[in-house]
Amino acid sequence: AVIMAQLGCYVCADQCRLSVVDRIFTRIGATDRIMSGQSTFMVELEETSTILNHATQDSLVILDELGRGTSTFDGYAIAYSTLKHIAERIRCRTVFSTHYYFLTEEMARECGDVVAPHHMHYALDPETGEVTFLYRFQSGVCQKSYGIDVARKAGLMTHLLTKAQQLSADFEKHSPLNAYSREKQEAALLQRLHGALTGPAPPADLEALQNAVRQFLADDPNAQ
Repeated sequence: AVIMAQLGCYVCADQCRLSVVDRIFTRIGATDRIMSGQSTFMVELEETSTILNHATQDSLVILDELGRGTSTFDGYAIAYSTLKHIAERIRCRTVFSTHYYFLTEEMARECGDVVAPHHMHYALDPETGEVTFLYRFQSGVCQKSYGIDVARKAGLMTHLLTKAQQLSADFEKHSPLNAYSREKQEAALLQRLHGALTGPAPPADLEALQNAVRQFLADDPNAQ
């Protein structure tokens, strides 16, 4: 749509309003350059480096699943640092897709004025627990990963899915990333509480803060 609009072509939409884009950068898919000694992950990071070094505030950037080619912690750290740099320094229009849902929560907290979380919507049957993927773009953070449901739809054996579900719940409960996210969330809440106690705050802000504290305590009964 961006290219068509700037060419003066018909855009297939009820309404379209876009400012001029100087360049479009994409980092999508997975490929390697084995004959040149470059792994899939190396190619991914080289392309990301090109984007970070050449994009301006008038560019359009599309980044897909950055960080998946290495360990969870390295990948998360690279994805976090890259998105933070784009949001705070380059400040260009960006579509950044990720399965690190801790990352979406952090960005919503830390860069909520310039980052708008969205997810591909789904329907969850409350009785059977079956997930139907609706392929509809919806505002907000997806609160859970449904990879095991995809595995079920792909036909993996039931006993494998049961074991995977148990392991997934255990990993999520004891994940250092989960603890790290909770610590950052707690620090952000304490900062907001300090601001509310040391200066005047509108009633709406106080109510939102109270709700955030209640939710934090409900999610973790051991929180002090």
